Amino acid sequence: RAEADGSTRFSLHDASSWTVPAPGKHNALNASIAVHVARALGIADRDIQLGLDSYRPPPMRFEPVEAGGMTFYNDAYNASPESVEAALDTFASLSIDPARRRVVVLGDMLEQGDLAHRLHAEGLERAMAIMPGLLITCGPSYHAIGTADHAYETLSDEVAGHLEPGDVVLLKGSRGIGLERIIDSVRSQSQDAP
Repeated sequence: RAEADGSTRFSLHDASSWTVPAPGKHNALNASIAVHVARALGIADRDIQLGLDSYRPPPMRFEPVEAGGMTFYNDAYNASPESVEAALDTFASLSIDPARRRVVVLGDMLEQGDLAHRLHAEGLERAMAIMPGLLITCGPSYHAIGTADHAYETLSDEVAGHLEPGDVVLLKGSRGIGLERIIDSVRSQSQDAP
């Protein structure tokens, strides 16, 4: 279960309850494995929870960032079909004020070879299924399936121009696409505004 502070609460088969300070079912699954391993090593539950509490996700792994009156979930470290699905599921599960627009920005999943067309079409379907208020795609593979909204080279300023204060934005794409530049553009445009 997602908590208001961005953590995830989960229970094991023995009804013990745990919290990991990261959103998403995939993080709860990883933490549950860690709990089982730690218990097998004889570590006390309270010490296991202290270890889970100390976890800090690496930068750009569903990292919350405030900029320009918007909340970004920067998951632009890398992208695979599985990580796109996990990011979209986690984003969909967030409690967001209905007055705020939910925006998904998908950048290409690089290095997908002959499967790129199918995998990007599936990622797009998953994104549409969560019914965001705005869905933006960018990159050569999305362009190849006819859905790229913005050119890879100019995406940061163009995408930032479509965002509004109050938006809650998921940035998900491969490292080479550089979606985090959108946050920099929003910051720059906010500073330039009168």
